[in-house]
Amino acid sequence: MNAHAAAPSHRFRFHLPTAGALPATFGMAFGAWIGWLEHKHGTSMGWAEVHGLLAAAVMAGLCQLVGALQRSPKAITELKAVAYGSVFGAAVGYGYGSMGATTLAASLKGLIFGTIMGGIAFYLFHTHEPSRRTDAVASASIPPIVLMGTPVGPAQPAAKGALEPSKSAPPDSSSRALPESPEQPGGTRP
Repeated sequence: MNAHAAAPSHRFRFHLPTAGALPATFGMAFGAWIGWLEHKHGTSMGWAEVHGLLAAAVMAGLCQLVGALQRSPKAITELKAVAYGSVFGAAVGYGYGSMGATTLAASLKGLIFGTIMGGIAFYLFHTHEPSRRTDAVASASIPPIVLMGTPVGPAQPAAKGALEPSKSAPPDSSSRALPESPEQPGGTRP
C-alpha cells in the first residue's frame, strides 16, 4: 500500500555541515568588511585584499574555536557567553581601528560591544538551552517544607523498596509499617 513511500531516493543531496560552514561564512564576511574598510581609507587594493584575507582566516579560526566550545558538553554557559562576547568585541574593535580610530577608542568600542554581545549570549543560553543544573536539582532528594502540617514545596517520591515508619510507632523505633491498602472508589477502604 505504501510501497512508493519506501522507495529509495537516488538523487544526490549536497549537505554542508554548519560546524564548518558558519565559521567560514563569518570569516569571509569579516574579511570582506576589513578589506573594504582598508581600501576605503586609502590603502591600495592589493594590500587591502591581503589584509582582508588574513582577517578572514583569523576570524574563521576564532569562530571555529567558539563553535567547538559551544558543542562541548562540559563547557559552562558563562564561558560560552564570554567567548561569544570576546570574539564579537574583538571583531568590532578591530574593524573600528581599521577605519583610522585610535587604539584607545577602538578598544573601548570593542569592550562596549563585546559586553553587550556577552550579555545577550548569556541570556539566550540560559533561556534556550536545557540546563544541566535543573536536572541535578530535580534528581536530588530535597525534603519538602512543612508549614502547619501541610507539605509545601517539591514532594520527592520514596526510593524503591523503602518503607515508611509506622505512624503509631515512636520515631526512634525500628519497626516497619505495613503498606496501607488502597482506597476503593467512593472513598471507602476494604
